[in-house]
Amino acid sequence: MYNQFSVKIINYLKKNQISLIILLLSTLLILPKWILSFTFFDENITLRIINDTSDTLYYPLINSFSDFNLSNSYDDNLNDLKLISYPFIGLAINSFFFKLLGVYSFIFLEVICTALFILIFHNIFLELNFSYLSSLALPVFFFILPSVLRDFALLDIEALRLLSLNFTSFYSTRFPRPIISNLFFFSFILFTIRFYKDDVRSIRNTFIITILIGFAIKVPS
Repeated sequence: MYNQFSVKIINYLKKNQISLIILLLSTLLILPKWILSFTFFDENITLRIINDTSDTLYYPLINSFSDFNLSNSYDDNLNDLKLISYPFIGLAINSFFFKLLGVYSFIFLEVICTALFILIFHNIFLELNFSYLSSLALPVFFFILPSVLRDFALLDIEALRLLSLNFTSFYSTRFPRPIISNLFFFSFILFTIRFYKDDVRSIRNTFIITILIGFAIKVPS
């Protein structure tokens, strides 16, 4: 009787607290960097975001798109180019949250995208019949693996250097890729697994896979 009750409690926690657990894990992975930055450096928040994030070449586009300016020449003497800047769809998520939260949106998206990364891989591993705890631990391991390999690459060992290069673009908090772009790809893998495991091919899964392919094509590469 006691064992059955314990199993029910564990199953309840698994079902109802998974989102909270994943959000806590993503917060623990992301916030220490920002806490240290705010503690040791006295910078304007905009400058801090630029210095502590990467691939900032897209930031002018994100700023323009947030104002729904799709034809910004970035030249005071040139206006109304009658062109739509590329890639609008790929930067839509960044632009939307930048409009709502300003530069703080980059910190917010780091936490949320990391949580989505863990959630997606948690479900992938569950679909592959891994245990519940393994399905939580392995996504965290894969998230920190590129950083660990990058540090080990400094040892100047060829095998580690090549391994680090292969994992460089696997996942990181670089905007907008791979922090957002790779989430579409990983989601595609998840729903493809579900599609092939489903005895009756679900129209819903087929529709989701099609949408994910479309978004993946539109994301900056």
